[in-house]
Amino acid sequence: MAGLTCAYELSRPELRDLYEVTIYQMGWRLGGKAAAGRDQYGRNLEHGLHVWFGYYENSFRLLQEVYALLDAPPDAPLRTWEDAFKPHIHTGIGVKSGESWSYVPVDWPMRPGSPGDGAPTYSLRGALSVLAGLIENLMEKHAPHHAASPIAEWAFAHGLYATALGHGREAHDPHPGLHLAHGPALTAKTALGATRHWIDSMTGGLGERLHEQLHALGELVTAADHAFRARHRLETDTPTQRLIGETIHVFAVALRGAIVDLLIPDKPFEAIDNEDFRAWLLRHKGDPAIVANSSIVRVVYDISFQYTDGRLDSPDCAAGSALGSIIRMIATYKGSMCYLAQGGFGEAVISPIYEALRAAGVKFEFFHKVVGLELSDDKTNIQRVRIHRQAETVGGREYSPTVEIHGVSAWPAQPLWDQLADGAQLRADAVDFESRWCARDPAGQVTLRQGEDFDHVVLAAAMGAYKPLTDSENGDVDPGFCHELADANPAFARFLTIPLSPTLALQIWSNKTLEELGWVGGKCATVSGPQPLNIWADMSQVLDVEPKGPKSLHYFCGAYPTTLYAARPSRVGVPHQAEEEVKEISRRWLNESARALFPAAVDGDQFDWSVLSDPENREGEARFEAQFWRANIEPTECCIASATGSTLNRLLPEESGFANLTLTGEGTRHGLNATAVEAAVMSGMKAAYVVSGQAKDIPGFDFLMRKPWSGPWGVR
Repeated sequence: MAGLTCAYELSRPELRDLYEVTIYQMGWRLGGKAAAGRDQYGRNLEHGLHVWFGYYENSFRLLQEVYALLDAPPDAPLRTWEDAFKPHIHTGIGVKSGESWSYVPVDWPMRPGSPGDGAPTYSLRGALSVLAGLIENLMEKHAPHHAASPIAEWAFAHGLYATALGHGREAHDPHPGLHLAHGPALTAKTALGATRHWIDSMTGGLGERLHEQLHALGELVTAADHAFRARHRLETDTPTQRLIGETIHVFAVALRGAIVDLLIPDKPFEAIDNEDFRAWLLRHKGDPAIVANSSIVRVVYDISFQYTDGRLDSPDCAAGSALGSIIRMIATYKGSMCYLAQGGFGEAVISPIYEALRAAGVKFEFFHKVVGLELSDDKTNIQRVRIHRQAETVGGREYSPTVEIHGVSAWPAQPLWDQLADGAQLRADAVDFESRWCARDPAGQVTLRQGEDFDHVVLAAAMGAYKPLTDSENGDVDPGFCHELADANPAFARFLTIPLSPTLALQIWSNKTLEELGWVGGKCATVSGPQPLNIWADMSQVLDVEPKGPKSLHYFCGAYPTTLYAARPSRVGVPHQAEEEVKEISRRWLNESARALFPAAVDGDQFDWSVLSDPENREGEARFEAQFWRANIEPTECCIASATGSTLNRLLPEESGFANLTLTGEGTRHGLNATAVEAAVMSGMKAAYVVSGQAKDIPGFDFLMRKPWSGPWGVR
């Protein structure tokens, strides 16, 4: 996505006479982690579950622009971007009580505006205010009766009065809205309301009073936490009440921490990235049991797979990146909190971009795998790019990568073999051109030379394609195709130390509706359920562009504990080994954990395999063979970890250290520092502006880098 975005920006009409853009793509399809393909039945197969959030300002702008360029027929299923993505407000958070699981429903309010509309995003102050308001609303819906606490006495001791509660404003007060009145004891909900009003009224112009006001604000939100827990025993409460209490506690701790570490010293989110998020919460007196076990905290790690080598017992997420990303996701969205694709990502996202790029004159060289970047003698420039041509097309014709299925331009899950020389044999040999462990010799060699074939290189491959990898079996080190760059530039070498996190995915098609499977919460997307397939979404809307038959479709994903992604390329059996492992993990998870989602699909202690749809109509557990599971162990498919301390090693797109090389991808430094489509798009935009010398604003790009008081109480 970063490379496609960069190419799109460089091929805008005003730049087309200046740049000739060529994309060299390994294998037969575009999209990276967002790539998808149709199988032999015409079903869509994803790398995992993709949800776009309402704060994806740049991603939605890109999507809106490319859809506006399409000349789709009136009856096309995905004719506009609104056809491709629909708002989704209903989510669920998994909560474990003893040995059983339940899901707490969370309905997100629709917000003004639409992602991609160009309107300013919220400031840090606005984001904190929204968070307080969301927790208020959650309490109003699920815990309307909660205990009072002695906040009134606390307020009286501080000489504070009523305007913070919104009960009126004093004309003579130079800082209206900053204070609390003494009076009746306040409930946790009222204290949160006071917190929200207080935040709204604060400015950076309080001078010497700023620190006093911030500390008092921290005390107030702590009082709200104490007020709720004065009545509730979280360990014995209902799952919903427990989650609300834990949410208030984590919000209070995080706000106190932000005040001490970020707001008072005027430091950016990145300033606390040398500490794990859980460790940071503990340092600011978070309850150890809540910090360790709460689903609210788990969400931070789960949504971007922040587990070392995918190991669920090794969560690791830099505190500033975690805090900033969650604030952006929950408190700065426009329209809906999240949006679900109405088809596969290949057809909903990648095909429109591909068509727009082709129309703009961008060239594509499929089946071209980069194997080396070579420096000039003075180590300042990329002088040569070495490439393996993986396959030849019939008659040397241009490869045409897409097919039309159910009215959409789709990408096949395998190459279109009839377009390739010796395609029948390649198919019989099951050659996987996207695999690190593809043993087939290249069909040819290509060397691109500076000044003859290129002027500038944008390194848009996923970091796993070029970082050093050490095989855990024997310690063999594959230095990657950028080893010359690492040897010449210590900063680039440190950049390549950012770790990877492998993932797994499962898709099941069912002959039962969601309700018939026993789920009673309506169409939903959930997080922090039973691991490892702890993220689930009902994606039945995709069935509208798939063959008829199944009644519902479900996507699952999670972290995959393995180091197989680093296995040396000669271990050609690794993909099959990983596939068998994930198959067994998925089968076992359905037997042991599916009850939490689909109680009607469990027969005794076993999953009822008859609920699975199978085009070949097999019996019993054999029907599982018709489902799709995937081990994302290709280094190019692994997520980039936001591990403690790793932010210091990230490079901005312009910081490669080589005059004609620009970096892009989710591994670079940007406003998320984590795996996300928005991260890749922001990085791709920045790379294009570096190449073209344009000074354009990218909303959210510096969200984690900017000091809190450098703008209107926060970062755009």
